[in-house]
Amino acid sequence: SKVANTAAFRGEAFRAVPLLSAPLSAIPYNAIFFGSILAVQRFTSKSVELIRRREDIYNDLAGFGALWPYYHYILNHSEKRLISHNRLVGGSVFLAILYANFLA
Repeated sequence: SKVANTAAFRGEAFRAVPLLSAPLSAIPYNAIFFGSILAVQRFTSKSVELIRRREDIYNDLAGFGALWPYYHYILNHSEKRLISHNRLVGGSVFLAILYANFLA
């Protein structure tokens, strides 16, 4: 990996991070990141299923195919775009919970 190569280049020993050692503040960030990937895949898959009126593996493959542009242009483009994405998704989830509990 890039970090291991950098440490080896400087003559330092590479030390792996202990399992489950991430701070608790990283949990919402990771949940939004992986949750949005899952949401894009399932939304695309179910949309193709609805359009085709057929449930098969090709719907899931279309969902996985939609992940590359989403990851490439939104999640992996720049830090500013990723922060904007996380704020938008987090706000949407908050509004959905608010609507489901108080307005519906």
